Amino acid sequence: MVLGSHDARLGVVMLNPEDKGFANAIDAKQELGPKWAEVVEKGIQTCN
Repeated sequence: MVLGSHDARLGVVMLNPEDKGFANAIDAKQELGPKWAEVVEKGIQTCN
């Protein structure tokens, strides 16, 4: 028996170069593609 959850959430925070954490940030457009805002708005699907 396997218990647990496969829930996932995605959040996007836009950072400026002078913001704390900018050096560790990833580029949403690069990672999610040109329609990244749509992906964030609709949510992500992890069990396709």
